[in-house]
Amino acid sequence: MNQTELAHLHREAEAELKKYPGVVGVGYGYKERGGKVTEEIAFRVYVEEKKSPGALKRSEIVPSVHRGIPTDVLVRRKSVPLAGVCDDHDEHSPLIGGIAISTFKNGSLAIGTLGFFAFISGKSGNNNVALVTNNHVVTGNGEKVGDTIYQPSWQQQGGVWRPEPETNSIADILKLPDKTNYPYQYPNEPASVYYLDCASGQLNICVSPTCHTNCGVKFANSLRGFNLNGSDRIAGVARLANVNVGDTVYKSGAVTGITVGKVIDPFAVATGFNVIEIDATQANCHGNTVFAEHGDSGSAIINSQSQLVGILFGHDPVTNRAHACHIHPAMDALGTIPITSVDAPTDNPAFSLSAAASAVSPDATAGRAAMLRKRLEETEEGRRVATLVEEHHLEVVHLVNHRRRALVTWHRKKGPSFLNEAAANIGKPEHRIPREIEGITRGELLQGMASVLAEHGSAKLRRDIERNLGDVLKYADAADSVAGLLDLLVVASKTKEPEQHRGEETGTRNW
Repeated sequence: MNQTELAHLHREAEAELKKYPGVVGVGYGYKERGGKVTEEIAFRVYVEEKKSPGALKRSEIVPSVHRGIPTDVLVRRKSVPLAGVCDDHDEHSPLIGGIAISTFKNGSLAIGTLGFFAFISGKSGNNNVALVTNNHVVTGNGEKVGDTIYQPSWQQQGGVWRPEPETNSIADILKLPDKTNYPYQYPNEPASVYYLDCASGQLNICVSPTCHTNCGVKFANSLRGFNLNGSDRIAGVARLANVNVGDTVYKSGAVTGITVGKVIDPFAVATGFNVIEIDATQANCHGNTVFAEHGDSGSAIINSQSQLVGILFGHDPVTNRAHACHIHPAMDALGTIPITSVDAPTDNPAFSLSAAASAVSPDATAGRAAMLRKRLEETEEGRRVATLVEEHHLEVVHLVNHRRRALVTWHRKKGPSFLNEAAANIGKPEHRIPREIEGITRGELLQGMASVLAEHGSAKLRRDIERNLGDVLKYADAADSVAGLLDLLVVASKTKEPEQHRGEETGTRNW
């Protein structure tokens, strides 16, 4: 059967089997025998209390087969939230999925997991990005919308790792849908209800009017420890349905990192209706064959195509099977669109996977910016440059904003004007970046900023400036467009020596 036929058969079975006394829901997945999962497909019939056939009238006994498919009567699952102490002891920049977060409300050190990032519907510019996690991760101690979410620093006390309270604030709680069954309708299907335990927090992204770049948190479409299909990124969004029983899924959590499991039932009844039930198929980093442990709540559930399919929220303490919300109802309730390789930021300076992000203006076309980023990441020299930008970005922004000499030099040497010209070039390739603005050349800007940053910056920043300034000045003199600069990086990857380059758009020298 295809998915449409299976979905119709499942709905029909649910309508018929729920007529039997005590039946609260019907899933579709693997049959269990003696508490062990088999490979036999069955309608999983959930009841509040399982009774022996002798205690029921014949008309009250659920048939062993319905429409040629076996049935399996199961007690409704009781899901326990996965909140606790965490094994992720790093402070992350950029922020990624699978790391520890906490509100530290009322002195609590409870930890959960940052699942992934999403665009906020109806918002634009630099305030349109949210993190997604569970409701119970950010509301266990009386929290409310507007309260702070932290990605804390950690320290060892007596050999025990502890988060440092209220360190590294990253977001403010934005939406807290109730932990309950949520009505949602997939296209061409009748409306149903799906249990949700989800929340969003608006990221603290701060774009400086001084230097037109991000002074707040950075984020990346990346999952901690994840490496599937040659990437650590979420590739898209997909639905788990009847045809996905037995599919392999993954999660990146703050406590157990990457774990692997299979879908037992995409429509299980656990605390609420239509939750995804997952059984571990491999041991986790602690040596336990469980898909999730306390502190993993909020983790993204990913299928074998690297697509986002759900949000982990709890587990059955008896069977140790994990439970997750379906992704589409959760995103509908939160009013968000997951950030993936398909839907990625093109003009947000906090998005760390683009070294040119701080120069991309809202006028730049998404396709153009994405193409330039891809080209940057495809060359050895481009990756080296991107790594340097990522490593020193926050320090440079801080110096420009908080050191008077750096601020004065940036403005006197026309830094904002050159940056705006570069942004305009990204949006309109025919627009050339001028070699001189009000009597100040690109080289004068770069040399002036190199001098002041080396004087006031860290030893590492100073060393990297000394090692790379010569090449930077050569690049600046050799090109008048961002595309031309990327062409130079291609050449440098082969020769390690910048050279004069003819422009792709105008036939003139480009930067």
